[in-house]
Amino acid sequence: MINKISLLLIVCVVVFSGCQSVSDTSKNTELSVSQQLQKLADRDRVRIGINGHELEVEVVTTPTSITQGLSGRDSIGADGMLFVMPERNIYTFWMIDMKMNLDLVWIDSNSVVDITTNALKPAPNTDSKDLPVYKPTQPVTLVLEIPAGKVAELGIQKNDIIEVK
Repeated sequence: MINKISLLLIVCVVVFSGCQSVSDTSKNTELSVSQQLQKLADRDRVRIGINGHELEVEVVTTPTSITQGLSGRDSIGADGMLFVMPERNIYTFWMIDMKMNLDLVWIDSNSVVDITTNALKPAPNTDSKDLPVYKPTQPVTLVLEIPAGKVAELGIQKNDIIEVK
């Protein structure tokens, strides 16, 4: 009887230790994501590497700049725009006042988790309530907007790693 109880206690301690270790690892991952986002929050432009290509992108971090995005512009002015979101979540984007078609690369931490290609600029006089919305299939921390067709040109795929330089 004592041997079975001792064995059960040992198993419980090992299982609990394993769960604690997983939890600690998760916290460390969260911290590194948070640190990465903080680094981006202090910069107007940044170079990112993806699939052996390097892009110079504008960085937007404030609620106002995130809402404005590329709306109303005739051109991007860089290779793209990187949205640093305030927290990991599923965000919805739309193409209000857009003058160009875009590809959206949905990123969690540094990994591409979803891709939306050829989000179309609205036809003239389209009411905002009639605009399609775009969102990823899972939570993200970053969203990269690049000219339509650039995802295919660069061969960007899910699980690609984005390196902030």
